[in-house]
Amino acid sequence: MPTNGRGGNDVPVSIFGEEYCGSNPCNLHTVWDSALIAHRNLEDAEFLSTLRDEIRRNGWETRPTGVPAEWAMQSHDLAKAALLPPHSNADEAYYRAQIPVVEERLALGGLRLAALLNEVRTTPPPAQ
Repeated sequence: MPTNGRGGNDVPVSIFGEEYCGSNPCNLHTVWDSALIAHRNLEDAEFLSTLRDEIRRNGWETRPTGVPAEWAMQSHDLAKAALLPPHSNADEAYYRAQIPVVEERLALGGLRLAALLNEVRTTPPPAQ
């Protein structure tokens, strides 16, 4: 049974058949930190547009924002479901299965941050 090993840093994997990510061995953290997004092969503006379209199409802006503890548990559950055994390959099938999760988490993260900033901006400071 694989472990998460410091957020995936201790889980060596290949990414699309490559064992090295630059000069370092690939690991599961790198898959989620950059490789899945980079594999989309979109410029930043295109990726942002894609996320905005996903937000509208899925109605994510209407979801209750929840609280940070809920967000953490959601991410924890998703991470458990996405674990790869050590020395496996994050391949095209893994990418297709996980990129929707990546995009949803990024979109919800942006929406949640916006909601927090709006709350801070509209809440008067405490009386002194």
